[in-house]
Amino acid sequence: MVDQSYSYRPLSSLHGIRVIILQPNRDRKAELRCSLEEISLDTPEDTTRRYNALSYVWGAKEGS
Repeated sequence: MVDQSYSYRPLSSLHGIRVIILQPNRDRKAELRCSLEEISLDTPEDTTRRYNALSYVWGAKEGS
């Protein structure tokens, strides 16, 4: 089930990023559950958090 309540908002800081927090579940067949959180790379408690990065680009590749 997809939560349709999300609406895009610009980041509140030039040094902010969004992270997806995956909720743990021992059942490998269970539906994925996650939340989206903004963190600031200027805030000490946020800069010490561990995360894996995934990069993406929206739209068509330039020159294609």
